[in-house]
Amino acid sequence: MDAALDLFEADGFDATSIEQIAERADVARRTFFHYFPSKEAVLFGDLTLKGDLMLTELAQRPDSEPPLAALLGAVRVMLGDGFDRERAQRVAAIVDDNPSLLLRSRTLVRNRFESDVVAALRERYPDRDELELRSLNAMVFGAVQAGIGMLLAEAKRPLRDYFEDGIEAMIAAARSLA
Repeated sequence: MDAALDLFEADGFDATSIEQIAERADVARRTFFHYFPSKEAVLFGDLTLKGDLMLTELAQRPDSEPPLAALLGAVRVMLGDGFDRERAQRVAAIVDDNPSLLLRSRTLVRNRFESDVVAALRERYPDRDELELRSLNAMVFGAVQAGIGMLLAEAKRPLRDYFEDGIEAMIAAARSLA
C-alpha cells in the first residue's frame, strides 16, 4: 500500500498505473490483482477493512443487546486496533487533489457505513423503526467522523478516545433537552 501511496503522491492518482504500483511493490501484476481489484481498492483498502470488521462484529453481537449498544460495541472493536494517522492524512491529501476520488470516497463511506450498517441493523432488529435505526447509525458515525477530524487536526489522543468523548457529548446534549 505504501508503494501505491508514494506513486499517487508523486505522479497523481490518475497518472499512476497498476503496472507502476506492482513494479514499485516488487510483485507481478497478477499478484496485485490477487489482492486488489483496482487502484481505488489500494487507496481505500483500510476503510474497506475497517468496515468489514465492524459489520462482522455487529453480526456477532449478543441478540439481547439493543441496537445502540450493539452498534457502539461493533464500532469500538473497529476502532480498537488503532488508526494510522499518517496514512489517513496521505490518503486524504490524495483524495482532496482528485474530485472523482472525493466522490468515490464519499460513496464508499455512504455505502459501507450508512447503507450496509442500516441493512445489518434492520436484519438484526426487524421490529424496530427504520428511522430509529438510521438515526442511531447517523449519531454513532457522526461521532466517528468528528473523532477522525480531531485526530487529523491535532492527534493528541487515540481515535477511540475522541469517539467516546463525542458519544458522551451527544448523550449529554440529548439529556439537556429533556
